[in-house]
Amino acid sequence: MITLEFQHIAWLAGLLILWSGFLIAIIKALFRQLVSNLEKGINEDRIAWRKLDSEFKQAQARLPLDYQRREDSIREYTAINMKLDKLYEIFRKA
Repeated sequence: MITLEFQHIAWLAGLLILWSGFLIAIIKALFRQLVSNLEKGINEDRIAWRKLDSEFKQAQARLPLDYQRREDSIREYTAINMKLDKLYEIFRKA
């Protein structure tokens, strides 16, 4: 028959408390590291968004210089074609 004395129970309770404290300390450390990594990621995302926003604004500023509207292109080709038609008429009469 196994008999448990108060010392054995106290010793087991102490080990259980010690083990629980150890696990809680590990969980706290992991949680702290997780939060730190999340904060770094958020800061990197903010920097990336600022860079992307800056590039977008630069692209918007360059847009009128790099892009010709469809209507402007049609108007330009129409004007060129009218001039070519007039030249054709002049050369045909001559």
